[in-house]
Amino acid sequence: DSFAFMGGYSLGVGDVGTISSSGEFTSLVLGNNSTLTITSDATLYITGDFSMSSNSQFNIADGVNVTIYLGGTFTQASNSQFNNLSQDPTSLLILGTDSFNGTMTWNSNTDFYGAVYVPRAHVDFNSNIDFYGSIIADTFEFNSNARFHYDIALAGLKRDDMEDLPYGIKSWKEELSPVFIEK
Repeated sequence: DSFAFMGGYSLGVGDVGTISSSGEFTSLVLGNNSTLTITSDATLYITGDFSMSSNSQFNIADGVNVTIYLGGTFTQASNSQFNNLSQDPTSLLILGTDSFNGTMTWNSNTDFYGAVYVPRAHVDFNSNIDFYGSIIADTFEFNSNARFHYDIALAGLKRDDMEDLPYGIKSWKEELSPVFIEK
């Protein structure tokens, strides 16, 4: 697919912004206490850094489908939120490209409703995270008070903007923290 080139997208401390169409971004950076709202169905292809500073908000309007392709890095700081206002995990997909192979860090005090497909990356969930959806990663780690809730609605997920994904649940083993997927 071809996306309109949007350059770098950045919100400063306390800034408010909206994205209403698909595009390719060299980076997407949300400063402390900033709020970004996605107002219509969109695919965001981020070739570089995606970062959310403390207390930032990434809002997805109710009824909107968002797909985010990551090609660089991902960091979500403490108290930042992906607010999928529909609370429907099928409406937010985060997909890692072949070059997305580092660590995807989710820090303290956040909820997430969506599906994450980053088969080459390590995912690290720090304390006080509630994750509602599904995840496919090379490896992942859940730290104190991180909770995972698989949403069965994602088992047959098919959207116009995605191809069939070649992975599924092979086994489940619960210890102190759940171990979810083996390739």
